[in-house]
Amino acid sequence: MSEVGMNDYGEPQYSIEIPLGVNVIFTNGESQTADAVFSGQTGFYPTDDMNDQGHYIAGSW
Repeated sequence: MSEVGMNDYGEPQYSIEIPLGVNVIFTNGESQTADAVFSGQTGFYPTDDMNDQGHYIAGSW
């Protein structure tokens, strides 16, 4: 993973190569996203929405 710049909020953005069909979970050590399946999206971001297990839903673009 490498840092590639900053977003409009001054937060760092990172890049990583993920093969198609891989499930990805992002965590900060305290909370995590639900499985995000990579199917060709450009990127993922955490949303404020949670699933029934209390995991954040990852949006994509």
